[in-house]
Amino acid sequence: SLKSADLEASVLRNLGLVYYAQKEYKKAVEYQEQSLAIAKQQRDRRGEALALSNLGLVHYSLTDYVKAIDDQKQSLAIASALGDRFVQGRALENLGIAYYAVKNYRQAIESHQQSLAIARELSDRHAEGRALTNLGDALYKAKQPAEAIKALFSAIEIWESLRSNLENNDLNLVSIFETQETSYSTLQEVLANQNQHNKALEITERGRAQAFVRLLTNRFSSQSARATLKSSESQIKPLNIQEIQQIAQQQNSTLVSYSIIKEVVEADGQRKLQDSELYIWVMQPTGKIDFRRISLKGLVEEKTSLQALITQGRCFIPSCLRNKQRSQPATDPTQTRPIVEQRFLNPSLQELYQLLIEPIADLLPQDPASRITFIPHESLF
Repeated sequence: SLKSADLEASVLRNLGLVYYAQKEYKKAVEYQEQSLAIAKQQRDRRGEALALSNLGLVHYSLTDYVKAIDDQKQSLAIASALGDRFVQGRALENLGIAYYAVKNYRQAIESHQQSLAIARELSDRHAEGRALTNLGDALYKAKQPAEAIKALFSAIEIWESLRSNLENNDLNLVSIFETQETSYSTLQEVLANQNQHNKALEITERGRAQAFVRLLTNRFSSQSARATLKSSESQIKPLNIQEIQQIAQQQNSTLVSYSIIKEVVEADGQRKLQDSELYIWVMQPTGKIDFRRISLKGLVEEKTSLQALITQGRCFIPSCLRNKQRSQPATDPTQTRPIVEQRFLNPSLQELYQLLIEPIADLLPQDPASRITFIPHESLF
């Protein structure tokens, strides 16, 4: 029957999105194409438009931008003829990111502005947050930093207002968490490039507070625990510069805050998110704040990453050394010395030192009794 065919097409589309979320793009293409074939056969125009938009998204991730743009344009034409605002919004959103990938920022901005208008018209807050993030990124690349900052601030305000009901996601929002992460990361980058370093630090803290709440929400599965968390969310607030300076003063400690900035790159025929820079803020107990930025591009050239360096360096930490020593036969006690010395020769630890400590060594206290508080980010935890 027509109904069961529609259902089959819908299931295939959703399966395709699951494979897309898992980055299994070959299977994602297969399922979307099967769904598209059924929709065409059944003259289901809406199903056809959705499958085309999903297909375009997979082609985009596989860096086939000509196909991606063509798929989205076809989807948009069908949705516009049907007057289906939801599908129009989806096609415009995906068209915008495809134009962005080919550095056609003017068209990207136009598409995102149109998808933003539709999201607002439909009161779709998730779509509005994504549109504002994508618009902010395109404006930044189009050398319109003030407008980019405004759009990105609006995006993170939406994510923060929605954080308590993110568990109501459906498959159409597979990329929402990635979009949220990039909202904070892109805003930090724009602010840092505008020399608004203190403002960028505040955004780092906002991102951390947001991630913390999301972690707690995921931990508490029961309804009552979620309700308790929701009522206490207002107490989990990101810190502003004055409050951060007060903490450094009260603790009489030098605070060192790290933030890993990411960028999307094309590698092995796919779009991938990778570490691009490391931002470091050093706050003295006096309230003075210094900012340093370190490129992580060298790690990519070496075919490694911060995460890999940390993993390689781990077996040289004292607890691991003790385990190694325990497993050795008890002979000459000096036998353990080369292992301890080896830890200082570990190239991974040396490289981590050069990235994390050396750039700020001149800002750290000289007195060994002074306190330093390190605030890590992502893999640095």
